[in-house]
Order: sequence, then structure tokens, then C-alpha cells
Amino acid sequence: MKEEESKILSKLGKEPGFKTPENYFSDFQNNIAEKLPNFSVSEEKVKPNLWVRFRPYVYMAAMFAGIFCMIQVFDVLNGTSGENAIANGKVEGTELIEDASPKSDTMLNYHDSVESNSPSIDIIDSK
Repeated sequence: MKEEESKILSKLGKEPGFKTPENYFSDFQNNIAEKLPNFSVSEEKVKPNLWVRFRPYVYMAAMFAGIFCMIQVFDVLNGTSGENAIANGKVEGTELIEDASPKSDTMLNYHDSVESNSPSIDIIDSK
């Protein structure tokens, strides 16, 4: 194996196949600058319109509104929203009144109709 390597090295030599020109990297910046076209840079600043200025704030408000809506949806799906918690008697620290004593005949009739699952209001004249 070493004999084959020595034969190849003797034919080709130890020098690399590619060389960089003399002073290539020292003159690189000047050569590139000469090849670039001349152009002028305008220092004109464009004032952004109203939408461009307020767009980040609108996006942020939409993000918070979306998070709020997602929380509300998950509360409803889990049954922990305010209405469902009160209806199911799951509100902590309060007692739900199940049997209120009616104070008038109209309330008494309505209370009886609700318990019999046929709500109706009968107005009774007390004259």
C-alpha cells in the first residue's frame, strides 16, 4: 500500500492543485469595490400609515380576546361556568334556597305550577 502511495506522490508531487493569486486577500476589498456599480442612497424616510402603526396592538387585543373566549368555552364544556355552577348547587360558600315561601296568591299559583311542571301565571283579583 505504501508503495502505491509513494508512486502516486512521486508523479503528482506534494503541492496542492489549486493556488490563490499573490496578494488576493489583501486586494480583495478594492477589487470588489471597483466591480460594483455606483449608486446613491436616498435618505427619504416614509411615515407608516395608521394600520401599520396600530397592527401590533390589534393583533395583541385579538390574541387576548381569543384566550378569553377559549376559557369561556372550556368552562361551559366542563360545567364550571357561573350559570351551571349555580344551577347545579356547586357554588362554594353559599346556600341555595330550594323552597321559598310565596308572599302573594300570584306567587303561590306560579310556585305550584312550577312544581307540577306546567308553569302558568294566574292573576287573582283580591278585591
